[in-house]
Parts: sequence; structure tokens; C-alpha cells
Amino acid sequence: MENQLILLNPKNQKGELLIFVPGWACDWTLTKSDLLALEPPILVIDQPNPWTLSPLLISFLRDFPVKKIRLWGFSMGATWAWEFARQFPNLIQELVVIGLRPHYPNCPQIATYLKKNRSAYLKKFYQASFQDTHENDLFFSSFWNHHSQKNTLDYLLSTLDYLEKTHLIALNNPSFPTTVIHGTKDQIAPIKEARMLNDATLNSLFFPLDTGHIPFLSPEWPLFLKKFRI
Repeated sequence: MENQLILLNPKNQKGELLIFVPGWACDWTLTKSDLLALEPPILVIDQPNPWTLSPLLISFLRDFPVKKIRLWGFSMGATWAWEFARQFPNLIQELVVIGLRPHYPNCPQIATYLKKNRSAYLKKFYQASFQDTHENDLFFSSFWNHHSQKNTLDYLLSTLDYLEKTHLIALNNPSFPTTVIHGTKDQIAPIKEARMLNDATLNSLFFPLDTGHIPFLSPEWPLFLKKFRI
């Protein structure tokens, strides 16, 4: 089910809400234990569809007792979060994007590979997304089956089309702080592209992690959360 809203820590009402939007073919359960350990209420967007997510979220926020949100997005979720913050800056308390790429130029080729052999391409994608053998082995032993079943061909192609047609530009003098987190060994989204977008955006901090594209199985990820006392 696309765009399922899952509220974690709902009893920890402190007048704030952190929204986490995961990435293309990357389920939020990769970082579930980390999210559950955070203090504020967390709204997770399960299997996000960026084409239809914005009005759904706006509707949800009308009934939630916060004026502004802490918006976190990873990969495709980062792309969507960046655009949402640009369109609705008055709703944003902070913006955190992880594994961001301003544009994905090779989407048509990926679509062709997926149509030929979805499972084989996904395995190749995940193998390129982790920094080392331990993370790769952990993913395929504990998360692969779930990801393979959940990411249908129709869903992957629809969201890939969104990435192909979206071109991010620098945020224009945002009133909120932005943090761009990026793996130094990212093979999916080149770090230099994320740094350029960060440098062109005022009030934006660039934070490199010693990880690949998906940081959530690396020991670097919980250390980052602890350092920033999320």
C-alpha cells in the first residue's frame, strides 16, 4: 500500500513532529529501531509515492497539533522533501536530506533493466548501496526478502519516472536550517553533486558520513543520531 502513514512514539507529544520519508526501493524498516529510539513523535511514510504524497501530508497536518515539522528524507525521499520544503517553507522547522541527488539522468536505462529482470537489478542496486561486506550480508540475510516482495515493478517504474522528471535547484533563502548528509563512498548519488546543491543553499550544513548510499546499517548512522541528540 503506497503512502501509508505510520505514527511512531505517538504519546511523546512535545509540540513537534519528525517526518521520515524513505527512498526508492528502500524500506523504512532498515532504520526502524533507530526511529523508535527517538523522542519526538515520528511520522513514517511507508512506500512513498512522491506523485501523490504532498496533498496527503498537508491533509494530515491540518489535524495534527504542530505548526511546523522536522522533515527528513532519504534518497528519493530526500528529493521529495527538498521540493516540499521549497513549496511550503512556512511548514518547515528543519530539513534533513540523506543521500540526495539533484537529478537522476540514467532512469530510462534502469527502467529497461527492471523490465528485463526486476530481481536481478534490485540485487545489483543494493550491492552498490552499502559500504562493506558486513552491511551487504546483513541486508541480504535480514531484509532482502521483504524488499523484493514489497517493491513491485509498477511501483518501481512509477517512482523512477518521478526521479527522472525532477530537477532540484538551490533553496531560495530558506527560513529554516538544512542539513545535507551524504556517504563519502556513495556509488548511487555522487557526493560532489550533493555538496554543490548544499553550497548553493543558504543556512545549509554539509555532513559527510563514512558510508555508502544507504547508511542505516552502518555504525555511523546511530553515532550521527546520538551526536545530534535527535
